[in-house]
Amino acid sequence: MSDECNVDSILSLMGGTIFHFIVGIKIMWGNIAPYITSYLVQFDPNISYHQTLHVYTAVFLGQSLFMYMGGQLEKKIGPRLTSYLGAFLISGCTYMSSYCKSLPSLIFFQALVGAGIGISYSAPIICCFGHFKQNKGIVTGIITTGTGAGPFLAGLVATTYVNSENYPVDPITGLYDPTTSPVVGRVPSMFRLLGIMYGCIGLVGASLLMRASEEEVQKETALMSLEKGERASLTGNGARNVYDEAMMEEEPTNS
Repeated sequence: MSDECNVDSILSLMGGTIFHFIVGIKIMWGNIAPYITSYLVQFDPNISYHQTLHVYTAVFLGQSLFMYMGGQLEKKIGPRLTSYLGAFLISGCTYMSSYCKSLPSLIFFQALVGAGIGISYSAPIICCFGHFKQNKGIVTGIITTGTGAGPFLAGLVATTYVNSENYPVDPITGLYDPTTSPVVGRVPSMFRLLGIMYGCIGLVGASLLMRASEEEVQKETALMSLEKGERASLTGNGARNVYDEAMMEEEPTNS
């Protein structure tokens, strides 16, 4: 049995895929770490790559702590509002990161980005499960393509904006020198650009999410029950299917 496709289900699947472009952004940390580390060194010369790696850890921690809350919130207010909330945290806290001049403040705001990811990660997937009950695996695969494509897009935008001239890092420190290249000075505006981009993507994706109607859910449930009943009738009450009969045939004895 296959799912019935309608406008709401197709739009929800598109919206979920689009929205997931912003829930995978943590993966691009390795791409922007040299820019951010070089920027923070201006305010604290002791900052190193090892220390700024804590920002990446904070995003993962925020996501893991709020994943369960996101699932419960989706049940209460629906996938669209849950996704709006997540997009607000992801976008807003990315934008606010542009004002950070210390590592602790950046860790704080990026942890909130992770919280936004955790809150909204499952909402689009759960929403589409309601439309495609018989193809949940395919739906998950389609939506999570956005999780991988998003970091690629965001990383490309960030690199093109910050270092389109391809300035090299200092061979000794492994960082960008603010006196010889404009890369470091572009980091705050990079955060603002990414924050605005995340907000636009999240708004479009969340707006397309539509919870399956009660009538659609009841119809799908009835069809699933009917299908289960048909399967039971083939194997239950002493009836055998072809496979069962083949397995239970006695081997002929040689006389």
